[in-house]
Amino acid sequence: MRVRNGFVSNSSSSSFIIGIAKVIDLNAAAKSVKKLDRWDFEIREVTSEEDLMVDSFDGSEVRLSWDDVELGDWILRIDHTANEGDSHFYNENWGDMDYDINYDDCDRYTRHAIDNLKGIENLELAWGAGRNG
Repeated sequence: MRVRNGFVSNSSSSSFIIGIAKVIDLNAAAKSVKKLDRWDFEIREVTSEEDLMVDSFDGSEVRLSWDDVELGDWILRIDHTANEGDSHFYNENWGDMDYDINYDDCDRYTRHAIDNLKGIENLELAWGAGRNG
């Protein structure tokens, strides 16, 4: 069995981090997001129920409740998937490319985000990996 250490990043075996939070201080949230430029962030105004959910290719999802936000509030959405392509990791002698995943780095990135994101509340995060292609 092969174990890939680190954040998995190729098109067939991809890692993801998804999240959503209510923004309570727009300036502080925007500044903290700029410091975490490895992830894909979006700050947007709530215009519909669809804005309150982020999902990933393996069926994982995070969501906020209408109890936590209302129309016109601002939310932070994280939707980061790492993809580079199998050829980056592939050796023709390896055979099957199905890896077990080491989640330590996903957990480290998540702790980093929680510690460094400011101006938000009710942060919901999920992370994982799997075959997406």
